[in-house]
Amino acid sequence: GSPSPAPAKRRPAYVFGHLVPDTDSAVSAVMAARLLTPDYPDYEMRPILPGEPNRQTIWLFERAGIQLPDVRLDIRPCVGECCATPVVVHPGTPLGCALDVMRERNFSMLPVTDNDGTLLGVVSPLAEGSNYFYHFNAEDFLGFLFGIDELVQAVGLKACTHAARTPAIAPGSFRILERIDDTQRGDLVLTSHATNVATVQARGAAGVILCGTAEEVSEDLDFPVWKFRGSLMALVTSLGRAIRIERVMKHVDPVAPDQPVRELRERLARCPHALPVTRDDGRLLGVISRREALVPPRPGAVLVNHFESTQTV
Repeated sequence: GSPSPAPAKRRPAYVFGHLVPDTDSAVSAVMAARLLTPDYPDYEMRPILPGEPNRQTIWLFERAGIQLPDVRLDIRPCVGECCATPVVVHPGTPLGCALDVMRERNFSMLPVTDNDGTLLGVVSPLAEGSNYFYHFNAEDFLGFLFGIDELVQAVGLKACTHAARTPAIAPGSFRILERIDDTQRGDLVLTSHATNVATVQARGAAGVILCGTAEEVSEDLDFPVWKFRGSLMALVTSLGRAIRIERVMKHVDPVAPDQPVRELRERLARCPHALPVTRDDGRLLGVISRREALVPPRPGAVLVNHFESTQTV
């Protein structure tokens, strides 16, 4: 469930001949790309054709069993060539883990993928409608967005009794009570006073979380009690960290890797966070933000079989 980086991309370098490629121009591009690859490990050497191949070239490559280079008339950066290597999260990742990564690395968004790398959605505090998951009534959390077992793991609750396992707690039964006598059957009660444990147990509560400096309780008590090392306010403001990513992720239309970067700048200006980039099969390739779009990396260029500027891409 932890965030994980995708493999890093290499900078592209295009190897190409003249605008009307004949057979020797196409062959030169392919062979030069192969020969240069070992000497330039930081580059991905890509042979291209700056025009459609003729019949002789097509026949030769088919006879040799070699794939013809792609036809490309413009080598200005495309999205797939300048998108950043993504850090991804998975549907079961706790929201708190994703928020920590975004804060530490100054990310505006994290893509959510399955184990095969297929994009499922994105998570971002800047996404439309996401404020609900960061600033809303704490009593709406438990049962609806996460269970007690997820809360225990996400905020580091310590079991104080042998019975502190994962009781079934109904949605809406999360209670932060001013009067402990208001406890109802099935409630999970937060309190800063250990003396309240016996009272809420007698009234049928499902469990208690002791906060702050509350004194310890007996381990032999046959009632689920957990201890949170921080204050009651700190726990309440940390509850959202237990929400699984799959319950808050948003759908965002991905960007195709072959889209020119210059065509994406207007959309990025309107979007508050970075955008995911996917391959044709839906698998995540990277993410692109305003930073990458404004200063895209310059691709390398290797000219073969010609020397006139009017004959180049």
